[in-house]
Amino acid sequence: MLKKSFLILASFLTLIFSTNIAANGLVSVFSPSNHLNDLNGAIQTVFLDSTGAAWISTTNKIHRYEPYQPRQTENGKTNSYDLSEVYHLFELDQFLIAATDDDGFWFLDRDLNKFVHIETRNYAPVSGVLVFSETQFLAITTSGEVHTYTSHADENDKISLYRSSTSSCSEGSFNECAELIKLAFERADIPDLHFYTTQADKKNHFHLSKSGKEIKLLRVDSLNNVILEINGNTKISHQLPLETEITSIGLSDSTIILGSHRGLLLIDQDSGNVTVKNESNSRIKSNFVTSILRQSNRIFWLGTYSGVSFLKKDEISVVDSESCGLASNDVGGVFASHNRLILATYAGLAVAERDGTSIHCPASKVEDIPETRLMNIYKLDDFLIIGTRGQTITRRINNLGDAVVRNISWPTKLTGFSRISSETYAVSSMTRGLTLVNIDESDNSFFDVTDSAPAWSPIGLSGQLVLFIKDFKINSLALPNGKKLTAVPPSFTNEKFQFLTLSEDHETIIATTLSNYAITYIYEESTSQIIEKARFQLDAIGYSAILIDETLLIAQENGVSIIDLETSNVTKKRLTSPSGGYFNFNFGAVTKFDDQHLVLGTTEGALILPLPRPTPTPPPKLNFTSFAVKGEQMKIAAPLHQIQDITLPHNAYHFSAEFAVMDYINPSRSLYKYKLEGLDDDWIDGGHTPSATYTNLSPGDYTLKVIGANADGVWNNEGISIDIIVKAAPWATWWAYTLYASFAIVALWLFKRYYDTVQLQIKAVALSREMVEATEGNTETLYHRIERFKQLLSSRDDLFQSVLAEISTLSNESEQAGEPNFAAEHLIKCTSYLHERLISQRADASYYVSELVHLAFEQYHETKPAHQPKYIPLVDLDNTALDVHASVQLYAVLVGILEWLPDNYLTQQVISTAVNIKTFNQADNKSGLVIALGHALDTPSALFTDPLLRPLFALGEFSVETEDNNPNQLALVWPKSS
Repeated sequence: MLKKSFLILASFLTLIFSTNIAANGLVSVFSPSNHLNDLNGAIQTVFLDSTGAAWISTTNKIHRYEPYQPRQTENGKTNSYDLSEVYHLFELDQFLIAATDDDGFWFLDRDLNKFVHIETRNYAPVSGVLVFSETQFLAITTSGEVHTYTSHADENDKISLYRSSTSSCSEGSFNECAELIKLAFERADIPDLHFYTTQADKKNHFHLSKSGKEIKLLRVDSLNNVILEINGNTKISHQLPLETEITSIGLSDSTIILGSHRGLLLIDQDSGNVTVKNESNSRIKSNFVTSILRQSNRIFWLGTYSGVSFLKKDEISVVDSESCGLASNDVGGVFASHNRLILATYAGLAVAERDGTSIHCPASKVEDIPETRLMNIYKLDDFLIIGTRGQTITRRINNLGDAVVRNISWPTKLTGFSRISSETYAVSSMTRGLTLVNIDESDNSFFDVTDSAPAWSPIGLSGQLVLFIKDFKINSLALPNGKKLTAVPPSFTNEKFQFLTLSEDHETIIATTLSNYAITYIYEESTSQIIEKARFQLDAIGYSAILIDETLLIAQENGVSIIDLETSNVTKKRLTSPSGGYFNFNFGAVTKFDDQHLVLGTTEGALILPLPRPTPTPPPKLNFTSFAVKGEQMKIAAPLHQIQDITLPHNAYHFSAEFAVMDYINPSRSLYKYKLEGLDDDWIDGGHTPSATYTNLSPGDYTLKVIGANADGVWNNEGISIDIIVKAAPWATWWAYTLYASFAIVALWLFKRYYDTVQLQIKAVALSREMVEATEGNTETLYHRIERFKQLLSSRDDLFQSVLAEISTLSNESEQAGEPNFAAEHLIKCTSYLHERLISQRADASYYVSELVHLAFEQYHETKPAHQPKYIPLVDLDNTALDVHASVQLYAVLVGILEWLPDNYLTQQVISTAVNIKTFNQADNKSGLVIALGHALDTPSALFTDPLLRPLFALGEFSVETEDNNPNQLALVWPKSS
C-alpha cells in the first residue's frame, strides 16, 4: 500500500514546471471551441444519452446539445427547458428522467417537449442513481438512504414511480449498505456510478468504475482521505489537506480525477504523482469544478462554474519546449537508452533522464555541440553519430562531452546508417552517397561508392550486399566476397521509394513508396533474390517505419498506420498535437523507448507512443441530423434516431441528408463515407463533410448507409442506415399506364366502328337507290340482298364485339405477367387488315383457309423490313372454311408465324425461300395445315415461348406440332368446332 502525505496546499494548486512526463499518457484540459463554449453558467450535471446527445443542467435550465447543432433547435422545437436545481439526469427505458434537489423526479414528455412532474411521496434529495433494468433503479440520497423505484408507463406514455424498498446507509451501517450498492452496480449495465453522503456539512464521495471483471471503488471521505480499492484490495491511499474542498470525483484506467473549488487534481494510480490543472496552466473555463463525467477512458466532461470544459487523456506523451524545456520542438533524431532519452533538435542536442516509463524534465543541453540544425542520431558501438547540415559529430554514449576521434572522414548531411557486419557499416548522405566504413581497433577505413549520391536508407542483408535508395529507386551493392542479386521483384522498377528499413530479426525488408504503399520483402540468401511478400495501401506517404513482432507501424504526415501482418488489417491512428493539428513526423526518426513504447521525432517534439494494444477503442456514435428536400428541412415528428424510413415525393429533384459523429471536441475533423444502395456501387468518400446530396432520383426504393470516424481515426464501420422511398408521379404509375392502354384500345375500337358505320351508310344509300329503281321483276332478288345485308351487319357487330373482348383479355394477361402487350397490338393490326382486304369486300359468313393463307403472305410482304426474306407460297389446301371469328384468329396466328420465322432460321441470312402449305390430315375432330420450309429452323420449340404467339395460340386453342428430327416443317392444328 502506497501512502503519501501532502502537508501544504500549494503543492496541489501550483503547477510545477513539468517535473516528469509519464509515458502512459498526455493530459490536456481545454474549453470547447464550438457552440458549447457559449454556455457560461454554473454547471450542475452533465449526461450523455443513448444517442450521444449531451444534456447539461444549470441553475434554472436544462440544455440539450449536439456537436453539429449551432442553434439549439430540433424540428422547430426548443432544446432548452425550464427546470431548476437538477443534479442528476438518467434514462429509464426510452424516458429521460431528471432528479431535482427538492422537487422530486421529472420526465421529458417528447410530445409536449417539456419536463412533466412525477408524483413521488417522501422524496429526499438524490446524490446518485443506478439504473439496473428498464423499469427499476436505485436512488441514493444525500442522507445515506437507498431507495428502490419501479416505473410504470400508461397508454399515453405518462410515467409513474413507486418506491418499493428502502435501506438505511447511516454511518454505522454504511459498509453493509455500500456492499448492496456495489452488488447492484456489478449487475447493472453501466460503467460508472458516483454518489455522496453528507455528514456535518462535509461530503463523503464514492465512485464505482468497472472494466471487465475489475471493479474499482474510489472514496474521498470528509477528512479528505483518498482511498482506491481494486476488487476489494487497497491500491492507493492519500490524505489531502483539509482546506481542499473536493466537489466531484472520477476515474480513468490509470488516473484519479478530483474536482475541487481551486482546480482539477490528477493523481497517477501507479506512481502517486499529482498534477493540478487550473486557469493559470490550462484552458479550463473555471477553477471551480462542479461535476465530472467520463465519456470514455480518454475523454471526460468537466462541469464548472463558468460552463463546460474537457479533459482529454491521450495515450501519447510529448517531450517538447512546454513540457520539458526543449530549445526547439523540431526533433530530427531520437535515441533511447535505459536511463536517458537523447534528442537531436534543430537547436542542439537535448538530454532527459528517464526512470522506467517516466522522463524527468527539464531536459539538459550538451553545451559543446553547436546550437544548429541537428538532423539525426545513429548508434555505432559505444558512441553516437550526430548529423548536421555542415558537419558530422561523434560522442560517447556514456559521456556526451567526450568527442570520439576516429580516422574517418565522415560525410555531411547524413540520411541513414546501418550495420552490415560486425566491423562494417553503411553510411548514406546527400553529399557523398553510400559510404562503407570499417571499424577496427587497429585500423579504421572508409570507402565511397562512386555515382551513388544522393543516397538514403541503407540496409545490409546477411553480410552479402547493401540496399539503399537513390533517386527514389532501390539500388543494390554486392560486398567483397558477397553475392550479387539474381532477381528482384517488378516493384523495384515500377515504384518510387521514400523509406527503407530492416526488421529487428533482419528477415523482413520494409519499404514505403511515393504512391502511398507499404511493401514487405524477404531476401533468400540461397538463391540471392528478393521476393515481394505483401503490400498495403496507405492514405499518405510513410516517412519512417518499424516492425515489432507481427505489427508494422508506419509514421505519416497525418498519423500512424498500424498494420497487422497476420491479418493484413490496416488501422489508422490520427494523433493530435498540442497545437491542435496533426503531428508531422521527421524522416527516419523512430526507435523503441521500451518494450511497450516507441519514440518518434516530429516537428512538435518527441512523441512517446504506446505499442498497439489488443483491446480496440470503442467506435464513436453516429446519427442522422436532418433531411432536406429542395433545400427545405423535412419536418419529422419523431426523433431522427428512431426513424427507419422516409418517403420522398416524385418532384424531390434535390435531396440531402446530414449526419454527424458525436465528437464534441473536434467535430470538424470527423471523417465520413456514404453509399446509396440502389444507386451507388461503392462507398463515396465524403471527407470532413457531414452530408450527402442526390439529385433527380428515379422512383424506387433505396437505402442510405453512412459510416464515420472521429478525429482520432476510430471508425464506426457498423454505421447507420435509413430506407428512402421515392414515389412515382401519378401519371407514371402502373395503373396510369393501364388506363392509357385501355383508352387507346377503346379509341381504336370507336374509330373502327365509326368507320364501318360510315361505310355501311354509304352502301345503304346505294341499296336504297337500287330499291327505288327496281322493277317488279326484280323485287324478290332485292329482298334476298336486303336479308343478306342485315346478316352482314349483325355478323360484323358480333365480330368486333368478340375481338374487343379478346383484346381486353390479352391486355389484362400481359399486365398481370409484367410483359409487353404485343399480342393485343398484333390482333388489332391483323383484324384491321383482314377487314379492309376481305371482310368488308364480301357479305359472306365464312372464308376459305386457302384465301386466308394468301392474304397473310400479302400482309407480310407489305409490312416486312427490307432485310427479312421474301416468301414464295406454294399452297395446296382443301376447301375447308371458317366462320368470321375463327378466320380472324387463324389469320393473326399465320401472320405472327411468318414474322417469327426470319429470326429463327438456322442459316445466318435467308434472302428468298419457298414455303409449301398443304392440308393436315389427322383425327376427325381436328383441322390444320402443314408448313414446309425451304430452310431449317434453329430451335422449332422456341415458337411456344414467343411472347406474341403464345397468347394467340391460347386464345384460339391452336397447337403447333414440331419434330426435332425435321426442323424444316411445322404443323398448325385447331379444333374443327372453331
